[in-house]
Amino acid sequence: MCIFLFSIIGPKFIKPNGIFIGAIVGGIIGVFISSKIAVLLSVIPKDFFYTVLFVSLIGFVPAILLATSNLNNPIIVVGSTALIGLGAVIGVLIKTKRKIGS
Repeated sequence: MCIFLFSIIGPKFIKPNGIFIGAIVGGIIGVFISSKIAVLLSVIPKDFFYTVLFVSLIGFVPAILLATSNLNNPIIVVGSTALIGLGAVIGVLIKTKRKIGS
């Protein structure tokens, strides 16, 4: 939702490539909000927040690259967002292994 809203708002303030810059900023905000919601709903423990946020943002980078290079294929654009969720899952696994190891 944040990506959609910011891609609409972006061109109003940034003329060249505003839609892409707005979508990237909206995506970063969306990843932060969804990570926070996951903590508030007890989907992930509170101490997992920063790890999940960081690795989800890492997953957002290839999602951006994949989506922008395949704008003619909406299935790839929508499917690339799964990389963000995959990043969140990897973040939980990393944090869980660190907790078990310590």
